[in-house]
Amino acid sequence: MRTRDIIEVIHVVEKAKNKVEKMNKKYPKKYKEELEEIGRSVISEWYATYDPIYYDRQMGLKNAWKVTLNGMNYRVDFGSELMNTSYNISTEYIFENSFMNGYHGGAMHNGIPYWRTPYPEFTAWGRPALRSFSPYTRMVSEMNRKIKEIDKEKQDEFDKQIAKVQKAINRLK
Repeated sequence: MRTRDIIEVIHVVEKAKNKVEKMNKKYPKKYKEELEEIGRSVISEWYATYDPIYYDRQMGLKNAWKVTLNGMNYRVDFGSELMNTSYNISTEYIFENSFMNGYHGGAMHNGIPYWRTPYPEFTAWGRPALRSFSPYTRMVSEMNRKIKEIDKEKQDEFDKQIAKVQKAINRLK
């Protein structure tokens, strides 16, 4: 075994170590960015499924979730307490009714949300509120798919570095 060969292995190991350290900085940010993009896209898609006629949207569901980064870890939170808009009904009701269940407005009547007719003065029950899809369910599904995709990409990149080190070590034999 030659000294030069050992030095080459040390060099390969150092290079792999540096790449893995870069990965450890890159991937948490990548998770955060990709998950935030999914969240924005899902909420925009949900809002696009219905154009309200009798009220102005406050777009509060855009704030019903957030992705945070803490060192190498990311976290996704969902909740009505994140919604920073004022409504004439509780954000908990809007979160449950719209974000979790996909309804576009409505007040509970006979167990399901109904729109009230604008005449006279929104006092009469109209038809059931439109229900498209649950932003929460879609978001979680798409986020989980993206997490698996990034996990695989990260593992493949890590395995590539391990293979380079293993190849260098095998040359010593």
